Order: sequence, then structure tokens, then C-alpha cells
Amino acid sequence: MATKDIKIQNVCDHIIYEEILTLRPDRLTLYPQFPVASKSFAVLSRFGDPLATGRYSYVQDKQLLYENKYFKIVLEEPELYLSPIYTLTYSTFPQFCPKCLETGFVDDLVEVSPGDVKIVSGAYLLIQQVEKTIVTSLGTNKYYPWAGCGLSGLIGSKITDFQILKMEIVSKVQTSLNNLRTIQQKHQAVNPSVSPDEVLKTVETIEVTQDSSDQTIINLFVQYTSQSGNPYDYTQILELTNYRAR
Repeated sequence: MATKDIKIQNVCDHIIYEEILTLRPDRLTLYPQFPVASKSFAVLSRFGDPLATGRYSYVQDKQLLYENKYFKIVLEEPELYLSPIYTLTYSTFPQFCPKCLETGFVDDLVEVSPGDVKIVSGAYLLIQQVEKTIVTSLGTNKYYPWAGCGLSGLIGSKITDFQILKMEIVSKVQTSLNNLRTIQQKHQAVNPSVSPDEVLKTVETIEVTQDSSDQTIINLFVQYTSQSGNPYDYTQILELTNYRAR
């Protein structure tokens, strides 16, 4: 019998999809509802078509400033169409996210009927376990103290060298996934019916990059494969509020 786990909703990505923006009377200015965490990730569209980045810019608004990251959008030329439809897809900060309300999760358990929660297995179980391992603070699960990753300890830390930060993030993620794989393999050894779809085989790539417009935003990308050979990937945006470049 395959291993199973209670289904949780995906960890919140804090992404606002296609928010409709209202053009201000100056015919130039647009305001998103929430602070924009990453300008390079955001996509501004007009009537459903993405605008070239040269046709607008992000500008700080001192009246609506959150740690120098609250942007208004200013068009390069006044909008001539009477009722244009502008939409913005962008990531915001956890404390402003309308989806998870700062909890980090869209929901907790997925209920399929009163008192009955959804169960995941196979590839979906592996995807969920990798995600849970990376976002869980190491040591917070008293029953499984090995479970989790130490990334939360980096948030707010004063780090001046990005290469050191990058190596530390890669090391923490790699160690946490190695621990997960070891536990999965031990379970598989005593339970041969465990599906290879739900066991981590290799971590192919761990990429850590800085946002091109905001050095306090770190993008994490993890690519891995299951024992059955299927590839999967995971992305996470980290905010280091005290990062200072040399």
C-alpha cells in the first residue's frame, strides 16, 4: 500500500493574478492594491496584452511607502483610450497578501466532505513533502525534529556578501532534502509497496538569485526527480529586510 498524507493547500506564493488597475485622472498613473515585492516578476497588461517594459516605469510613492518597496506605475505616454483595461500580475509581501492573510498558507486542510479530508499519494505526495520540508522551520515539529529547513533563520539577518548567503541557502535546502530522502528510503526499506513516484531520488538544481531591481528579494529555484525518473521543480521568494550590499 502506498504512503499517504493529509492534503494541505499549496504554500501561498503571495502572487496577485491579473488585478484590475484604475487609471488615475492624470491618464498616466496606476496604483496596485498591495505593495509590489518584485518589479522583475510583475507583468502589466493592457486589454490582456503585456506591455513592453519601456512603455511604463515603477516609481516609489512616499505617501504609500513600505520599506522603500511600494510602487506606483507611471506610463511613459498619456492613455488616449477612454476606458482602458489595465491588469497587473505581481508578487506582494506576506503581511499584505489577501490570499493567505500572512499565514503563509492558502488554507490548512482540504475538506472533501464534512469530517473527511482529502488524501494525497504518489507524485503529489512527493511534491507536497518537498514543499513542506523547505518551508517548515527546522526543529518546529516536535515529533520529527529533523524535518524542515533553516531558511527562516536568515530572514531579517544582516548579510553583506551575497555569495556567502547563496552558499548558506543552498546548503540548508540540500541538507533538508537529503534528510527527507533518507527518511523516505528507510520507510521504503520496511514497506516495499511504497511507490517510487513518492520517493525523492536526486536534487538536480538549487538556484539562488537576487531580484534585479531589489537586492532584498531572493529567488529560490529547486529542481528534483523522483525514483521513477519524473522531474519536478519548486520556487520560493524570500525577503531579507536587512540585506546590505557591499
